[in-house]
Formats: sequence, structure tokens, C-alpha cells
Amino acid sequence: MESYEKQTISGDVEINVFTGEKVRFWGDNDAYSDGIDVSKDKHTSISSSGNIKIYGNIMSLIDSDGFNELKELTKPYTFKGLFATDGEHGNKYLTDASGLLLSATTLANSCYYSMFLGCEKLETAPMLPAETLEPYCYEFMFSGCKILKSLTCLATDISAISCTVDWLNGVAAEGTFTKAASMTGWAQGSSGIPSGWT
Repeated sequence: MESYEKQTISGDVEINVFTGEKVRFWGDNDAYSDGIDVSKDKHTSISSSGNIKIYGNIMSLIDSDGFNELKELTKPYTFKGLFATDGEHGNKYLTDASGLLLSATTLANSCYYSMFLGCEKLETAPMLPAETLEPYCYEFMFSGCKILKSLTCLATDISAISCTVDWLNGVAAEGTFTKAASMTGWAQGSSGIPSGWT
């Protein structure tokens, strides 16, 4: 397997991985996108041409050494579109993200915006531990994940503007939503808990 350790990667990079092999990524970046304006936006995306699952602490992309202690995202659009499918680009083959640790308990504006948008093979999502949401932080996060049928979100304050707009639009018609026991403020629908979910 090819090694890119301690290397700055820019542009498209193809890594050949065979069944059973693993790829590890580390980084030292505040964010992997520079904004929402698609005419100017540059963002990192991880894609594949075969079924994959992802796992590990996502904060290792922010601080390669101190990620286990890191609990705060500080830059907008931190992981915008990281695994999203956009036309012929993106990750159509991501099936399992349940082992991905989104360990930040303090979020930033738009930090997970469209992170898994259009991942139509995604069956299991990562747990979302943050209690207080920030504007646009989960907007379109799982939109278009057609077979996603399970999600755990421990938020207790979802008052920030557009923090969950269409985040579960187009997911499976039936599923299970696990919430914080004290949380009573979820609406039904694609911007809250899908109406067919328990």
C-alpha cells in the first residue's frame, strides 16, 4: 500500500486499497472547507469506488497529536461535505459510519454542513454527542442517505438558526431516533425527527 505519511497532499490523490486493507488519515488543519459559496468553495472530500466503512476520532484531522483531548471546533465549515456525494464526485459507497467518533462537544457554525449528503448506501451514522447546536451545524448532514434508519443525537438546545434544516431529508421511511432523555423540543419531519421514525 502507498504511504503519504507526513506529506502535504493537494489536488486529487488516488490510493489503491484492497479488500481488508485500511487507510489512516491525520491532519493539522482548523477546517477542511473555506465556505459555502460554491463558485469559490474549496473543500476536502474523501471518496471511494467500492464499499467502505469509516471509523476513528475525526478530531485527528484537526490535531494529529492532541486529538484525544480536543473537544471544540472553532472554524466554520470544519468538515463541510467531507464524505458527501456531489454528482459524479464524492462517496457513493460509504456504508457504515457508526465507528466514526465525532467527539466535539462544542461546535462551530456549519461545522458538519452536508457532511454525508447523498451517501445513499449509508446504513449507520455516527453518534452526535454535542448538547448545544450552532447555526447551520447539521444542515443537510444526512440528506439523501436513502437507507439510513438509525441516529443518536444528544442535543438539548436546538434553538440556533437552521441548525438541523433538512438534515434527515430523504432518509429511510422508518427508523429509530435516540435522543437525550430530557429533550422534548424535537419537531417532526426532515428538519427534526422523520415522521415515520420512532
